[in-house]
Amino acid sequence: EFDLDTQNHQVKIETVVLSPDDYDYHRVVKLDSIKVIFPPLPAYKKADKSIEKMNNIYYQLYGYPIDKQLIEKRIYLAYNQLYSKNKTEKTYTRLAELRLFKSIDIIFHPSLKDSAKYIDVTVYLNPHTKQEYTIEPQGVISYDIQSLAQTNQNRSFGIGNALTYTNRNIFGHAEQFNLSAITSFQAQIGGNSNTIFEQSLNAGLNLPGSRILHALDKNPKILNYSTQIN
Repeated sequence: EFDLDTQNHQVKIETVVLSPDDYDYHRVVKLDSIKVIFPPLPAYKKADKSIEKMNNIYYQLYGYPIDKQLIEKRIYLAYNQLYSKNKTEKTYTRLAELRLFKSIDIIFHPSLKDSAKYIDVTVYLNPHTKQEYTIEPQGVISYDIQSLAQTNQNRSFGIGNALTYTNRNIFGHAEQFNLSAITSFQAQIGGNSNTIFEQSLNAGLNLPGSRILHALDKNPKILNYSTQIN
């Protein structure tokens, strides 16, 4: 829409964005306060309920031991910045890449300062359990491919068990330590009978990002990278 003032040689232009679905009028708004909130967890009974501010972001961690800079560089929403759906989705994606949270909610609501021009942002981060164990019983069948025509010739049957241990956020930087052990026992039926006992142990540490390649954090073409130590 525009108004033409020929006497003063002025043109007043007004842009209106109309939703094609419900025909509600939309407006351009800016972001005001940005908060990151963790839930109070039973593991931290004497949790600190204070709110800390760092680089225009408010943190209420309830004692959860996490590096705030690690969270900050994955939040692409900034104070006094125009609302952007793309930056909101990118924030969600980068936080999810940490594999530290079982739920991530980004909520927008009218600002108390000026609800017509500003909105507040609250990022709710609910972390996974720090430690977890997984036990997976297994059945094992193996055979000699050269004797498939003979039903039970050189075929082995056995049982196994896979145990996995995971410890998250060991040093407060969203690290993830994995320890897995697989044990199996097989007995051969037919032909030359024998038994097979196998056991394997693997350990790995996953670190978000890299101290050597930290410059990649600012590269918009790099979506995610991490350091894996086995």
